[in-house]
Amino acid sequence: MKNVKRVRPNVSYQLLSPSSGKQMSFFKMIVEPGDDLDTPLLYHSGEECGIMLVGSLRIEVEGEIHMIHEGDSIYFDSSLPHRFTNIGDEKSVSIWAMTHSF
Repeated sequence: MKNVKRVRPNVSYQLLSPSSGKQMSFFKMIVEPGDDLDTPLLYHSGEECGIMLVGSLRIEVEGEIHMIHEGDSIYFDSSLPHRFTNIGDEKSVSIWAMTHSF
């Protein structure tokens, strides 16, 4: 697996599919515990969905809070302001697909 850009020091992305010239990205996201709830909001064109494999994430989409745990999934429009934080005690591991190339 190829590691790709790091947006924050406690978040890593591992690309699971070719990225060059593709309209969709498929990746594993690993978030270490201890996130700050004031991380910047993100927004970009496209859509994204993810499924939790290990741990949990707090996901805020346009002011609405969602907690996803192992086995849970989420889908949202990426143009809406969103952020994810790991407020738990263990690292979170999730698989994501988004229609916005890495």
